[in-house]
Amino acid sequence: MLLAALTLLASCKKDDSDPEQTKDYVQLKTGNYWIYRISYIDTLGVELLTNTYDSIYISGDTTINGNVYAKKNHTVMTSPAEYLRDSSNYLVNSLGTKMFSPVNFSDTLTKGYAIMSYSDTLFSYFYKMTDKDLSVTVPAGTFTTMNWKGTLIPTKAMSYTEPLYNNYYYSKNVGLVQYNNTFAMTRTKMVWKLVRYKVN
Repeated sequence: MLLAALTLLASCKKDDSDPEQTKDYVQLKTGNYWIYRISYIDTLGVELLTNTYDSIYISGDTTINGNVYAKKNHTVMTSPAEYLRDSSNYLVNSLGTKMFSPVNFSDTLTKGYAIMSYSDTLFSYFYKMTDKDLSVTVPAGTFTTMNWKGTLIPTKAMSYTEPLYNNYYYSKNVGLVQYNNTFAMTRTKMVWKLVRYKVN
């Protein structure tokens, strides 16, 4: 009887080992949107807030090379849209670049080089997942996140030797709560901080 009771308790115990799912972090359903306030951070760490806001939303989907991608629109970007999908627990774009994974914190997800038009290589870069369960506070609140982190390593063509970093902080059931792009020439950061959002 004791063995039966223990077996019953074990079978009723909540399973806390459910695997992480990319879809829970990237939120690619049509109608989802996020609004970010943009700021700049200089090389001394001083932040300059702007009155510029970027509205990002999922407007629908499209098929590229037989795969269905969500169309993610931006109001403040050189390219107004990007195409993304969940592929075997990776977020990938239409070029096949791995841009996030909630489960792979050991491998390099993507790497490459930034080359000027006159063929000088400015830096090499690689992106890995890091900072699991990092708390990030933005105007929309405080969120537990994981970071798709880019490391940019300058070459001799640059006037400095310190690496630069891009960070993309994703939170479960929310999406991107903060991210930044670092300008190689000035080493300043352009930062997006979440102000409000709606996800289905």
